[in-house]
Amino acid sequence: MAKEIYNQVGKYFGIAIANTLVSVGPRKVVLGGGVAAAGELLFEPIRRTIRERVTVMSVDQVEVIAASLGGNAGVLGVAVWASQKLIGA
Repeated sequence: MAKEIYNQVGKYFGIAIANTLVSVGPRKVVLGGGVAAAGELLFEPIRRTIRERVTVMSVDQVEVIAASLGGNAGVLGVAVWASQKLIGA
């Protein structure tokens, strides 16, 4: 039952990421926090859904990976962004 839940959640994440890929075209999708902690249980259905839904571009070169900074990635990213805004202001 838990594996089916991961498959469903992965499918919905995959749909959202597929829409982003088509709109923006990134070559790397980095997932952090609790999503990344689930590992391949969630990443595999995400990648499968992306392959099924994205047809207007090649998804073979798109990486879906876990954030190397773990749960701190978002906080550190915002800190860097804010410091750049303050310096540029």
